[in-house]
Amino acid sequence: MATSSNLSCKVSSNNVSSRTGSRVKAGEVIISSFPFIQLLKEDSKGKLCDFCFRSGKVRKCTGCAVDFYCSVPCQRKDWKATHKYECSLLKKLQPHSITGTPRMLAKAIISLNNGGRSVTEKIDDNLTRSFGDLMTHEECLLQNNELAETFGVLEKMLRCYFGTEISFNTNELLSIYGALLVNGFGVTNCESEEIGSALYLAASILDHSCLPNAGVTFDGSRIVVRALQDFPNFQWSQININYIDGLTCREDRQRSLQRSYFFECHCQRCVDPEHNELENSFLCALDAATDLLLELCSVGKVASRKSTKTPVDQSLVRAIQGCALHPFNIWRVKAVNAVNEAAIVEKNFNLAKDVGLTNVDAMRYYYGKNHQTYSFFLAKLSKLCVYCNDLYKGEELLKEAQVSVRVSYGDQHPIYHSVSELCHQTRVELATLAVPALKT
Repeated sequence: MATSSNLSCKVSSNNVSSRTGSRVKAGEVIISSFPFIQLLKEDSKGKLCDFCFRSGKVRKCTGCAVDFYCSVPCQRKDWKATHKYECSLLKKLQPHSITGTPRMLAKAIISLNNGGRSVTEKIDDNLTRSFGDLMTHEECLLQNNELAETFGVLEKMLRCYFGTEISFNTNELLSIYGALLVNGFGVTNCESEEIGSALYLAASILDHSCLPNAGVTFDGSRIVVRALQDFPNFQWSQININYIDGLTCREDRQRSLQRSYFFECHCQRCVDPEHNELENSFLCALDAATDLLLELCSVGKVASRKSTKTPVDQSLVRAIQGCALHPFNIWRVKAVNAVNEAAIVEKNFNLAKDVGLTNVDAMRYYYGKNHQTYSFFLAKLSKLCVYCNDLYKGEELLKEAQVSVRVSYGDQHPIYHSVSELCHQTRVELATLAVPALKT
């Protein structure tokens, strides 16, 4: 926020300490930081706190009746940061509203105009980050006709919103817009659902790789970055996260990175021809594979709409388990995940388990054994196995999930507690089943 006390960045469990050159183990927190600015999604309004993004009983601001807070401390912090400047503007705008990118830009302008430019986050002994350090790619923005047109619309909206109360110039706004586009994060909850967006100064230091060695999770609005592997000689320049979904083919990854971040990736995954070939590999005639993909994708669309009719059946499982597509074909993996979600929506848990099990190796391959997406997938699938009384497979997955979740989420996270408890219960039940009957 607008004061350094709200922007403390911790790189250890207590005070900031040097990690450069030290040994860092997989699962260690390397960045834990609160946002410079944050914005809750509209569908989470009234359910979560607009400041800390935590659930609970929230009360709306009596001034604007737009933002909600879980406590007086959260309301006071947000008031001090930006809301005392926004409150009257939001009230004046009613019955209309300002949301999404326009409001994020407005919050950034307010923060920067009220001390935000002097805020510095300490990441390591000799490493700090401020808003002025963020990449903005202003020239690339103007060269993109769509983004340039969007920027023009945003500027008009903000001038109308601020009126004469808050001023800014076009070049300044362009720089802020670029900083938000390139450095912003989508904030997710424990269910991996996006609940808001935020800009973090410390985390902006992290580069991209399609094979990341660090992972990002969120505790409310706070970002937590953990090492996904051991680093005998830790260097910040070596640390990278994945800016986009790892379950995407090379062409789409490059297109997305160029469109949103203005660069082309040259990581090992992108330059390896064998990896790229595997992403699109077939084990049969193209026509047969295409037919199956179309059927699977149609099921995924039904799942996303949460249809009340069962959209999947065992014939799809047989097709998936056949030889139509390579198990690591990225389109097959995505489509099977959609079928898995559809089956869960329809409470067809045995089917969800069966199709999910066909994707374990591929999900591990594309995300990595300790990535939070794979951890969450494992935790969900292992619960399905136990629920469907497939206890041996459930125990096997729970053991892997425990290790993976501990690294990606930490041993204090609710997902880890849930997995550990279920693993213990499953072992007890299996031990009971293994006790031989008493001989008479």
